[in-house]
Amino acid sequence: MKLAASAEAILNDFLTERDTPRDKRQRRRQFLAFLALLSVFTLLIYSSFLTTARYLIYYGVGSDSIGQTVPFFLNAADRFSELTFSTWNPSQFLGSTTIQLFNPEYFVSFFGREALPVMMLVSQLAKVILAGVFFYLFLGYYRVSYRTRVVASLGIAFCGRMLALAPWTAYTAEVTLLAALLWAIERAITHPRKLVAFPVTFALIVMVLSVYGMVLYTAITIMYASFSMGYRHPELDRKAVGRTILRLLILYACGVLLSCPALLPYLDAYGKSARVSQDISLSSLLGNLTQLTSPELLSEEYLKALSPSVTGFMESYTGCVGFLDTPNYYCGVLALMGLPFAFCGKTTRQRVWLGVILLFTGLFFISGGFRFLLGGAAVESDSFRMSSTWVIFVIALVGAIGTEELWARARGRLLLCYAGVLIILALVSALLLAGHIRPFRLLLPLVVIAGYTTLLLLYRSTKRPLFVLLLALAVPIELLLSGYRLVTDVPVLTKESYDSSFNDDLSDLLEEQTSDNQPSRVDYQTDLLTSPMANSYLGTESYIGGIGSFDSVTNFMKSVGNDYIETLGYSRYTYGFSDPSLNAILGVRYTVYPGADNFFCPLGYQRVETDGYYQLFENPNAPGFFSFFPSSSVISKEDYLSVERGQRGPLLLHSLVVQDWDENSSRNFESISGDLSAALRSGSVLGDAPNDVTSSQGAEFSLAMSESKYIALRFDLSATSTPSGNIRVRAEFYRDENDDSPVVAPLYLAAGNEHVYLPVPNEGYRKVKVWIVSTNACDDARLSNVGIEEVTDDYVDYYESGCAERASANATVTQYSNDAISAEVTAPEDGMMLVPIPKTDSWHVSIDGNEVETFVADLAFIGFEVPQGNHVIQLTYKDESYGLGVGLFALSSGVLAGTKITLTRRERKDTGKHFGTPPSTTLP
Repeated sequence: MKLAASAEAILNDFLTERDTPRDKRQRRRQFLAFLALLSVFTLLIYSSFLTTARYLIYYGVGSDSIGQTVPFFLNAADRFSELTFSTWNPSQFLGSTTIQLFNPEYFVSFFGREALPVMMLVSQLAKVILAGVFFYLFLGYYRVSYRTRVVASLGIAFCGRMLALAPWTAYTAEVTLLAALLWAIERAITHPRKLVAFPVTFALIVMVLSVYGMVLYTAITIMYASFSMGYRHPELDRKAVGRTILRLLILYACGVLLSCPALLPYLDAYGKSARVSQDISLSSLLGNLTQLTSPELLSEEYLKALSPSVTGFMESYTGCVGFLDTPNYYCGVLALMGLPFAFCGKTTRQRVWLGVILLFTGLFFISGGFRFLLGGAAVESDSFRMSSTWVIFVIALVGAIGTEELWARARGRLLLCYAGVLIILALVSALLLAGHIRPFRLLLPLVVIAGYTTLLLLYRSTKRPLFVLLLALAVPIELLLSGYRLVTDVPVLTKESYDSSFNDDLSDLLEEQTSDNQPSRVDYQTDLLTSPMANSYLGTESYIGGIGSFDSVTNFMKSVGNDYIETLGYSRYTYGFSDPSLNAILGVRYTVYPGADNFFCPLGYQRVETDGYYQLFENPNAPGFFSFFPSSSVISKEDYLSVERGQRGPLLLHSLVVQDWDENSSRNFESISGDLSAALRSGSVLGDAPNDVTSSQGAEFSLAMSESKYIALRFDLSATSTPSGNIRVRAEFYRDENDDSPVVAPLYLAAGNEHVYLPVPNEGYRKVKVWIVSTNACDDARLSNVGIEEVTDDYVDYYESGCAERASANATVTQYSNDAISAEVTAPEDGMMLVPIPKTDSWHVSIDGNEVETFVADLAFIGFEVPQGNHVIQLTYKDESYGLGVGLFALSSGVLAGTKITLTRRERKDTGKHFGTPPSTTLP
């Protein structure tokens, strides 16, 4: 009996909040114990990645992680190693603005390319631990017990969003940053002289999450600051509230200014993005405001609040637009159980504010329009990626307040009824989602609810702290089990697959072959999609997440490609161009294929090298980065658009499109269009497919003999356009029935409607097979009118003469970097130059040291006039918004630092000690 009493006394001592909260040693021990527990659990959950046999990089079709994030990190690693911090990235498709130096996520790139996969794991571990630490410190302001701080902070650190989205970067950083923001807001409200945390944290949010982060977290800051002053500070009078609001506004403004090196270029890019303008049209705004969440989605939201693994690893979600968009509200079952009890033992004022914050949060659940607006119009209204974090934190905070009541006064009947409601709702939700969930995984959260309820009821009836201790121990075990299963199930890259996806062997091969050191673009119609950004190739294929490319580039692609962009209103993917004329005018000198197959040699190219892993083809006649056009080749945009879309590539090789050109352009067009019609006349048909080609059915047919130098594969593609839709087509050409090494022609196409015409060297082929290799987000792809026809000599001559005319200025690049190009040219006559880089106000052109006016050429690119003769041309990228942002950052930093130093000196003079920090809320 004495032993039991002694054990109970020890438990009471551990579980009861100290009467002397100023005891720094006690608080330090408690925090270190929490930190140790958090660190150990973090390592356990991510244990399968610690050996680096697997990398925490999500692998899947259309993945932001492997398609954009990792390539950007690798590209940034090269830039940081060379101290080249320009905002212009020439390796993102045809060139685009990217912010690297001022985005904290690029911290992992500072350690170099080789360390990147490991540093991504280290970064995730650090974010988990910091999220828990900041929320632990934040809850100190609510004076809840140590055990409540521990279980609630573990719930945030291992919340569903943090773990489910671990292979991504910004979406997990969001959890850490919001924990820091709430702590910083409380710090600013409670301690008027604590100036730095709030603006710095808000700036980091904007730098990582861009414009949508500023929109969403401005609303969250307003909501939470209002809640805090209403719920926690009833003693504040009107003047005190006014002073607090003014102080927060000033600190908020400082945070915005600190973020300006990233924010201003972001705003500039948003303003030029066709995707953003498409999403925030008036019709979309009105439509989204009236859109309510469906019962099925509400059911999924609820189940994801009970457990992140109820539906498996989000393999079967309902109604959402993609993997990242599903709700992830889990932060531990105990937080959810504590929600209604937060209202117990509170004043009327506190109950009102709890109701307000829960109502505000509930709008995320039920209103797609609310999510759309507060998400900065960054994603569709049925996406939860921009709201899940805030909902999690409200559940965790209000749940922690309610849990504190459960420790003290576990109301038996109310607790039993509420647990029953939670279980019934789970079963109803499971019925609504029949076919989308794995029923046996639903059992775990139901058992947890029943177990927690039992322990609380036992504590209520016996008052023995042992049951509270068991419950406090059960919560981290629940989080560990759910988190480990979720993280372990992530489809990620192995070390071998990572090396295969992002190796730089192609860089070495290109460097060996480009002895003239001329910058040249690379094209490939195969699985090398991530290579251009990852290894700084100037590719014509790219995965473009976020806001997409410039609207001018979107318009160009729309004019020469299929109706993918025309249907969606913006471009998210760029799939390269099978048209040899477009590749020539865009400066594509090299085409690359994997080394396994016998690939065809595109028109104008010749095989130059293979290293067993890659095959390299070179077009020695490609004009490069400077194409010359005499005045007689200039046509208007109106005349250009009057030509059928499939003929515009060859047209661009012989003409320069300038908006609203003078009347001579019509005369030019008449002459050019006549030559175009003659060159593009159809050749003799050598064979037609007996059927349409679909995902389930290919085509095979024989060919008649032909003496033509080239033959062309042609077909009409039809497919429903979707943001991630793409089709991979493969054609094999056989010389005879016994040919065991056919020539392969691969095509990588956007989902949409398009006529494809692909010239292939004729080697006496007698049979062709055509099939769709794979599709993504496109179930109805169909190739019709599939056939082979002769390519006329006029077509080949038209292509070759166009290349020669464009290269007639003999441009030689003498200096090249991310933000500067210098070249020597010899213009045969007065004319125009085209540089296939998207035109922005930041690009400046000078001829022989004198800046000249530029104009938009070919709908998107840099054009300028050049006089006859020898000249030195310089292109320089100067991002004025970036420079202004750096200046505002320096100004805000100086003001904050100066104010902080002044207040600290005054504080030491006045008091000789630190100003009024409640000992129970911060660590020494």
